[in-house]
Amino acid sequence: MKRMVAALALYLLATPALSEDKDTVSLYLNTGTYFFDSSRPEEFVGDDFPNDSYADSTGIGIGIGYNITEHWSFEGYYSRFDTDLKDSGIDVRVDVYHLDFMYNFHRWLDCWTPYVAFGLGETWLDGELNEEDRSLQGNLGMGLKFHSGNRIQYRFEVRGYRDDDFTDARVTFGIGYLFGGDDWRYHN
Repeated sequence: MKRMVAALALYLLATPALSEDKDTVSLYLNTGTYFFDSSRPEEFVGDDFPNDSYADSTGIGIGIGYNITEHWSFEGYYSRFDTDLKDSGIDVRVDVYHLDFMYNFHRWLDCWTPYVAFGLGETWLDGELNEEDRSLQGNLGMGLKFHSGNRIQYRFEVRGYRDDDFTDARVTFGIGYLFGGDDWRYHN
């Protein structure tokens, strides 16, 4: 099994085939679930609810990106959702934004593109009792794009977020549209 995974990784890295379209701009919307580190809420409730934790939450997001080359792109992303603390019931608004670099591997069967992404951003938690927590986070993720039709992409992604104290995770599904690029690449 290890040999098969190593061979697949070598194939993906060594194949010079088409991956993404250079000089295209992508705009996408997604929805997904954010999974909070169980020790995160202490800044809101302190000693009142020592074992309290955030409820995992579903939200929406929007991103815009630019494909620098066929393999490298960068993106800006923003997501907003609401959650609460399970025991205390305190409502919390969550804003997540980050800038990322993405490496797109070789496109399989003219429609599937696996990728890895990494970047830096901020998670902003704003509680109903005027508590606030902003944390600078690095992130690392991987995903798979499915190219459908002329300029439509569907995405599935798993991403982890890490700051000094916490590790959160997110799983999303989205749809995107590509602008620009060479028109011939979009024809079957």
